[in-house]
Amino acid sequence: KANIPTYDYSALLYLNSLGEDFTGGGFEFIDDDANRVVEPRAGRLVTFTSGPENLHRVRKVASGTRYVLAMWFTCSEAHQYEDEDTTSVKQLEKLTLALRQTTMQLS
Repeated sequence: KANIPTYDYSALLYLNSLGEDFTGGGFEFIDDDANRVVEPRAGRLVTFTSGPENLHRVRKVASGTRYVLAMWFTCSEAHQYEDEDTTSVKQLEKLTLALRQTTMQLS
């Protein structure tokens, strides 16, 4: 919500580990009382709400390469992802419903 208003949740899945594959690159929550660092570790999943209550940053990678899968989720149907296949299925469902209604009216 801080960057993209329609994002409700954020998630990070680490694909490699700090100290083994890279140095630096810690994920840091910025809080009023103290900053809290999440150490990247392969397989670690970090999830948090996407609002201003979870301001964060990534520390600079000093060496190596940090791999992470970043994901964002919305609870809004109006902003849900739709690819061509999904859109085609929805159009087909609407046409099927219209055809059934027309068939019922003719009966």
